[in-house]
Amino acid sequence: MTQTTPDPNLFPATPTDAPGVPVSGPREDAENGAANGSVNGSPQKRGSLVGGALTEEALASSRRVLHKSRGNKNATIGLQQWFSPPEAANLIAGVMSDRWDTPGAVLDPTAGAGALLEPYPAGKRFGIEIDADHVPDTGTAEPAQDGLDGRVSYRGIGGDAQRVIPMLRAAGVRFPAIVLNPPFGLDWRDAVHAGGRAEKQINSTALAYLWALDLLKQFGQGAMICGTDRLAKEVLSRPEGRGVYAVVDVEGPLFPGVALPTSIAFFVRPDDLSDGISVLPRRGETGLPAVPPAHFTARRESLPGLADSVTAARDARANYVSTHARLDELVDGFRAVEREHGRRLKAARSKKAAQDFDLDLRGSKVSVGLSAYTQLALSNVTRLREVQLLANNHVSYFSQNKRGWRQLQTLEADGLVSISPALRGAATKAVEEAEALSTPLFPLKKQMRLGWLADLDRIACTSGDPKYGFVAGESYELSTRSKVASETQERVVENRRGEHELRRFTTERKLLEVRVGSHTFDEGNENIQFLTDHFDFPDPGCVASRFPELVSDRRALLRHIERKNNFEFKLFQIDHLSRLLVRGRGLLAHEQGLGKTLMLMALAEALRYLGAAPYSLFVSPQDLGAQWARESKRFFNRRLEVIRTPGEARRVADRVEAGEAGWWWTYFEALSIVGRKKELLPHTPLRPAEDLQRRLLTYKRAKKSRAAITASEVRTLTAQAENTGPDPYDDYLPKAIPHGPSTRDACPECGADTAAGWTGEVCHAPKRCVTHDSGRCPEDGIGCVFRGCGYVHRSVYVKSAYSHITTAFEDGVTCVDEISEIRGEDSLRSKSVRALGRGPHKFGATGTPLSNFLADSYYPIGWSLGFGTPQFPYDHARGRSKFESDFCTIEHMHGREEDDEENVKKSRKILPQITNVSQFWRLAQPSISRCRKEQTGEPLVERTYYPIRVPMGVAQQEMHAYWMDNFPEYFRWKDPHHAFVKKGLVEKYAATLGLLWRLEHASTLPAADEPSRHYPDAAGELTELSNFTPATLKVLEIAMSHAENGEKVLIGSDLVRTGLFLSERLQEKGVNSVHITEERAGKVGTKNPRKRAREVEAFARGKAQVLCAGVGAMKLGHDLHAASTVIVLGLPYSFMALDQFLARVHRLSSPKPVSVYVVIPNGSLAVDKWELLKDKGGASDLAFDGELSVQPEEAIDWNEVLRNMKARGIQAAGNEVPESEVEAAWREVAPLRPAMPPRRIRQRPPGSSGLLPGPQPVYGQPSLFDLSA
Repeated sequence: MTQTTPDPNLFPATPTDAPGVPVSGPREDAENGAANGSVNGSPQKRGSLVGGALTEEALASSRRVLHKSRGNKNATIGLQQWFSPPEAANLIAGVMSDRWDTPGAVLDPTAGAGALLEPYPAGKRFGIEIDADHVPDTGTAEPAQDGLDGRVSYRGIGGDAQRVIPMLRAAGVRFPAIVLNPPFGLDWRDAVHAGGRAEKQINSTALAYLWALDLLKQFGQGAMICGTDRLAKEVLSRPEGRGVYAVVDVEGPLFPGVALPTSIAFFVRPDDLSDGISVLPRRGETGLPAVPPAHFTARRESLPGLADSVTAARDARANYVSTHARLDELVDGFRAVEREHGRRLKAARSKKAAQDFDLDLRGSKVSVGLSAYTQLALSNVTRLREVQLLANNHVSYFSQNKRGWRQLQTLEADGLVSISPALRGAATKAVEEAEALSTPLFPLKKQMRLGWLADLDRIACTSGDPKYGFVAGESYELSTRSKVASETQERVVENRRGEHELRRFTTERKLLEVRVGSHTFDEGNENIQFLTDHFDFPDPGCVASRFPELVSDRRALLRHIERKNNFEFKLFQIDHLSRLLVRGRGLLAHEQGLGKTLMLMALAEALRYLGAAPYSLFVSPQDLGAQWARESKRFFNRRLEVIRTPGEARRVADRVEAGEAGWWWTYFEALSIVGRKKELLPHTPLRPAEDLQRRLLTYKRAKKSRAAITASEVRTLTAQAENTGPDPYDDYLPKAIPHGPSTRDACPECGADTAAGWTGEVCHAPKRCVTHDSGRCPEDGIGCVFRGCGYVHRSVYVKSAYSHITTAFEDGVTCVDEISEIRGEDSLRSKSVRALGRGPHKFGATGTPLSNFLADSYYPIGWSLGFGTPQFPYDHARGRSKFESDFCTIEHMHGREEDDEENVKKSRKILPQITNVSQFWRLAQPSISRCRKEQTGEPLVERTYYPIRVPMGVAQQEMHAYWMDNFPEYFRWKDPHHAFVKKGLVEKYAATLGLLWRLEHASTLPAADEPSRHYPDAAGELTELSNFTPATLKVLEIAMSHAENGEKVLIGSDLVRTGLFLSERLQEKGVNSVHITEERAGKVGTKNPRKRAREVEAFARGKAQVLCAGVGAMKLGHDLHAASTVIVLGLPYSFMALDQFLARVHRLSSPKPVSVYVVIPNGSLAVDKWELLKDKGGASDLAFDGELSVQPEEAIDWNEVLRNMKARGIQAAGNEVPESEVEAAWREVAPLRPAMPPRRIRQRPPGSSGLLPGPQPVYGQPSLFDLSA
């Protein structure tokens, strides 16, 4: 700022009628002129604002800057300033530094030339000054040397305090000491201190004091020079004025030549006082105790001598003061604000349209590029992580998260972030379009409306609560925000070397926070229950209530379809289909047995009437082909044309493009696997030079063979060959090229030869360290990462069926049954089906949309609703991580402290707990049609469980005990070079390495366990194993009993060979039994889906009485309602698999009550599995059903289960039964009819061959053993 002399017309140096009041003007005008102080006491900077200080920013800082002074029309008021006298600066510094040498850092928000900062070390001075002439010109806000141009150096930000201080406040930059000498009579603005009214003006003295409190850290202290009257009227009269503990009134002029009553106020934060008042009263409130500040009086030259008295007054009032501050953090924060302020000024003054924004639009994705200041500011209001997670989201994300968009706009209004116009426009449009698409399909339970609270500003109380002060009939201010809750804990974990170490874990989850009045609630069960009981939640309605005409039209259309095709929908099917047809796409998440096949066909038929192209594609597991063909013929008299090969897919695509109408069906394997070819690459030299020479020679030979040659040239070349040998230009290099090693001899990737693991096709070379160049590190080396080569010398040509029909059905209808099968991110099945997602009419169907690991439902839901659409605003390519962050609990494990990586997140794990459930309800309810059997209103037969515990066989129990004790030795014998063997980790990871399957065979089908026969130690120690155990006998007895009564029985197991053994035994007794196994490459395995479907059809609609199958092979799609009995021997590890298997029988169409027998050998692994599966039973799909308590499906640590079993010392229970007696008992069972010829399988496994001779007593006599439940 240009230094000028004071205007004598404005501030005459004449006697006064009263102390400090100029004769020529009122005191108000005099106070309007006072401002910042002096260097070495020189009254150089005073007068009106002229020269370099007259900037647009300075003029915009207050409307009173250009006001004319009373009595002098040529003079302006408001920015006239005086340099602070050194006596005042020394007094303030003496109070601030009474216990320590200097404060940790000191800020002057109106620094001017830095006179108040002069007593402090240069490195600890910070200041703000609108006058660029007084700000150190270092470019990095670094202090220069004192004395340059007569100025005091400090780290400075050149700008208007009205803009800079809110930025410091938002960034959380706090100082232990603040000194200030603000202009006395200006009017400034700050919405925070004006009740949110940005246009309201506040006197500069009062606002400067409030700013000082904002920027003062806890236990900090400050001092302010101001007019005496302004102090009393604008500061001490405010509730915040309690922080002033001492006032020094200056006798006579503080500024030379200016007769203005001046005071110096010393203050701390009101909360740091020891007056016993913790809450500030409202302005004007009375009745609260008020302790006036201590008053002192002194002339200017005597001010430094009052330091001890002011300090004593502070110690009497303040609890504690501290000058401590981390200077490096202050400098970083101050620099970040300085850079951001400069960027904003540059953007405001720039005439170019393009500028940097914190949030921008890149294509259709949100781009997040936060400056250091923005990160500080957002972190200070705990919103940083939430904004960072917006990166790479599709802009339609805001259509489902309008609360988040409103919060962003609030952050922008507060100056914490900047949003580009492009993003603002796109987000606003997405939010507007989503209004119609966000209507739920069905009326919501009250607690499920929680996600719609974000649309309200006020909420009405329906039931009062004296504890919280809520009154019935009143309405309260409502605000919602989504926050990321982080929890940190330390746990002891075991590393790969088996050592225990302490690691830090951080758990992140997103939660909805609801603020009603002054009280805050989260998504806890008790809080949600309280809100639903006491407040009127908004009802978003449903499709039928908001669009009744559309729903009515769709129902009429469905009635027309059923009349035309001579069948009748169930009422619940009409209701769900009519609502889904309003949407045009969605997910049919009905439980098994509710007719999803028929409903998908009905959707395709109805959409043809509504304008979709007249061709439809249906995709399902291959097993269900016969069922789809049968129901298509039954309900719609249509023949489904099957796509089995890529050639058929290509021809269908051509026909569809030509306009042919029809229905086509295909299966997952046809889309993803059929047509894939793997070919061995040609072998080439390993040396690049040799390879190049040979390719060059081949090229020259080809070129020469095509070149024209005359007869004379032929004779000449022939003569040369006869006289001098071969032509030097004909095959001139065959002997010169050395024949080095080729890819037949060594791996082209790592160079391993055939002795080191190269097979000519696949490299099995041992693992080596990839962290260090030598690669020869010890296997327990610190920081080493070991990887094998694994190179495969094959070329894979992929041209599967999906590549031909990706866009063929884009304008038609595509329906995918059992869409939960595409949950994998990298599986061929998932990628192939996801490629069919183009177009507006896509429907998925599944009975199990969620197994509590919500991340697995990302692709099924996204495909059905449409990736990157208002219904599902998550991008296909990179939206999964955002989906997981929004609705899944994520745990990060940090690095080791000894490696200085305790703050580095080393691993990321998705936990089963669902979070932010209110927002998930808002996402799911508008497009996902969920229905349980109990909700249909249709009659449903009962399903009853009968767990039956049986003893183990003698050899069976010996086998179980043997493997519990000797599995590590077996594994070391089988694979001595395994990494876990070398590291001594076999015992720790025994369950993963195969012990579970040994115990599974022991409890289910002992003789089918190959290691028990082939491991020499086991073969020599174990008694001869047999599959005739008490458990298998009990299964056979139950099956024969129900078959004798004319019932159909489904037997399931988690082992493939169990079905074969049981089926053959039943056939021996004349029971018409089928199984789904076959021999492949000398081993028994499950039949392929097509053959399997024939066996299932024979059981469902044929004469077969018993079907023996694997649980995993029969868990999807099949309709086996003809059966009424299910027997399980060998439980699966997943409750979802078991529940789906049982749902094949328990359906709406089931004519009889369903009995489920679970046979459990005592003392076996099946006991623990059954207890764990029962606990999981209530955990499925609760997020879709709107339950208040979402119960997690905890992951099972089977290593821990086995360790506990071993610790208990599993022993014989004393009632073990010899297998020979069990077999003899079976021989005595009378057949129902003559034995059926068994299906012959070559190389039949032990224990499963041959018809058993012996007497055949009448069936129905009691068993030799008491095996009842």
